[in-house]
Amino acid sequence: MEARERIDRVVAYIADQFAGGWSSVSKLDEIDDAGTLLGKEVDAVLRLARRNGIAVGKDNVVMDALSTMASTWGDGFENASADDFVNDDNDTVKDVILDHAFPDEPDEGEDSSEAQSSSFV
Repeated sequence: MEARERIDRVVAYIADQFAGGWSSVSKLDEIDDAGTLLGKEVDAVLRLARRNGIAVGKDNVVMDALSTMASTWGDGFENASADDFVNDDNDTVKDVILDHAFPDEPDEGEDSSEAQSSSFV
């Protein structure tokens, strides 16, 4: 599997968890039938991205979100929170991951007609 495919698979898994209402993800989550652990795969894709110069998201913010999660796990916590801040703009891990995975979805609290009408203003 190519580096970008591995990154996309990790981001898709995390996005599905957050979109499904989970407020955190565990480094021990199995992300596929082969038993690949989320924490190990996040570490692996971060190394691949750095080694291959891969940036994901505007200003590489998706990789920053993954790095934030890896840091939480590296500090000894099993779960990484969706509400951890990624940058000085107060974007959370959840915001970044969901915006990348579902770019055309309305923000929380905004129905689709509001999102659609605001795009024409």
